[in-house]
Amino acid sequence: MSAHGLVWRLAILPLVGAMWVEPAVASAGELMCQIRGSASGSIPPVSVAFQALVAGGAPSHVFHWDFGDGGSASQQAPTHIYTATGTYLVILTVTDAAAPFQVCRDSTVVPIGVIADPFCGVTASTRWGDAPLAVQFTAYPGLVGDPEPYTWNWRFGDGATSTLQWPAHTYDVPGTYYAVATLHTPLHDYDCFTTQRISALEPEVADVGPSTRDLGLRLEPPRPNPFGTMTALAFVLPRAGHVRLAISDPSGRSIAILVNGYRSAGRSVEVWQGRVDAGHRAPPGLYFVSLEHEGILRRTRLVRL
Repeated sequence: MSAHGLVWRLAILPLVGAMWVEPAVASAGELMCQIRGSASGSIPPVSVAFQALVAGGAPSHVFHWDFGDGGSASQQAPTHIYTATGTYLVILTVTDAAAPFQVCRDSTVVPIGVIADPFCGVTASTRWGDAPLAVQFTAYPGLVGDPEPYTWNWRFGDGATSTLQWPAHTYDVPGTYYAVATLHTPLHDYDCFTTQRISALEPEVADVGPSTRDLGLRLEPPRPNPFGTMTALAFVLPRAGHVRLAISDPSGRSIAILVNGYRSAGRSVEVWQGRVDAGHRAPPGLYFVSLEHEGILRRTRLVRL
């Protein structure tokens, strides 16, 4: 619904990231739902008439509306009054009487007293992996009010583009890329940007350096990887001695030294909290963990989200 009282024709299923077309397409017994609504005006207070369209499931149905401003209702076709300017997320939950019961959820955005910009959701089948990295992208509109058709423009960050709503793309060269989806509608010439950061990684090399004679030296995979706030880095030494455990960026520049001294033989664990030696947080992206012991180097990769 737009601020100008247009009737909503679209709804999205956020859990699956896809548009839902009509309740009539539901398979036998499957519960599906959709929000419809219209507004009496655009300046608060605005009365909005909602309706839950339902198909499938076992009657009777139980309805729960969350209007995004603290208000709620349990009718199939409630009316709600918005008293303040803003953009409200409306969530409909429908439960049937089957055993076990089914649950359907739908959501939409209601702009009150504001110009409704379109928005879209974007998902990626994967966001990191060895190059060549194949990624399936999905885009779905969350716009209500504007009629179809919609047009899409994708820029994958490596020079490639697509006009498909659900494009597939392969990143052949290692690096970090930002995939951007742009949504256009017939009524408005404005864009909606949603970005996915994709990390195509160098194939991992477990042993590099001047010598691989000592197979007892082991650098374990980071846990977790990718990570957000901290990750554990474990290593095993066959003999006591000097150890250097460091984090470097893709250019090879060392940004954090976690260990640089004597360690006993056996397994040790260090925790990296994503900070560089200067104290600030390392930006999201690809990093390398290197372990040096007696002239032998072990290395593994690490992704910070």
